[in-house]
Amino acid sequence: MRPPATALAWALVALAWAGTALGQESDRTDNSFLEAIPIEGLNASRIDVLAAGEGVTGTLPFNLYDVFAFQAPEREEEGLGFPDILLSLDVLNDATGGNADIYCWPLLQENGNVVLPTREKFHWASNHSQGTDLVFISSNDSFYGEGVSNNFTREDGHTISVGFVCSVIGQSVVPSEYRLELELDYTKRSLVSREVSAMRSIFNKCCRDSGCPRWLAMSSEVVGWNASGEETEPVLDMCHLNLNGSVCNDDGRLLKLNLDLFELECAFPFDELKVMSQLQKVSLDYNRLTGDIGAIAGGLK
Repeated sequence: MRPPATALAWALVALAWAGTALGQESDRTDNSFLEAIPIEGLNASRIDVLAAGEGVTGTLPFNLYDVFAFQAPEREEEGLGFPDILLSLDVLNDATGGNADIYCWPLLQENGNVVLPTREKFHWASNHSQGTDLVFISSNDSFYGEGVSNNFTREDGHTISVGFVCSVIGQSVVPSEYRLELELDYTKRSLVSREVSAMRSIFNKCCRDSGCPRWLAMSSEVVGWNASGEETEPVLDMCHLNLNGSVCNDDGRLLKLNLDLFELECAFPFDELKVMSQLQKVSLDYNRLTGDIGAIAGGLK
């Protein structure tokens, strides 16, 4: 079980930053390159709505799902490569019991059929509690390349695209009303230096005894990490260590930080978290953190 202080501290952090605005759409994102993958039985018009920069809404009874299959091209001639993808899921009626999550993975086929992600089989996913859930699909993720294909040719002539399939699944007896938005980002956001330094401080302070093996294991999934075999610290750019659910905005500031099960052993990292001025959600479950909860709460107000 997680230490009670950790659970309380997490709740206080989330409360202290509640109401911080999400990153706004900027000229760094370009959804015009988004296109539906032509799969029989899927509603391609919903992808057209997302490509126009608008949100798609729906209502899902328990255990039913809406599927979104989309692709985006490699813009090699412009020196931009493949895009990062940010998905934003709002459950509009969570105050009255609605609950839904989104599960994604690269476009995969078995016996000629597209494999749909489920609650048991996915690579990127949300974990709804309240407010907006963010899922960031990093082009630096080693699994990202599984979606690169020549099988689907876009209308604009691009033949090398990356494809993904996502399922929004109703999770409650009450039918869940949701709104889904998507952003393509070809500019390769990265964590600002102050927040990288804060993550380095957390690693140095809190991983001296345990070594934080989960953090290192996740780092191995980031393309290019430890290519020389000489790395002494994990990936600190949490924009791209997103298998654990961390997300940053397009300015490189963390909106969501998940350090669950990292085996942190230290005083609560108050000073480091205060550096992350745009942070909305922090999860620190199953770590060994110490500190005065009252002092932490007072300092975060």
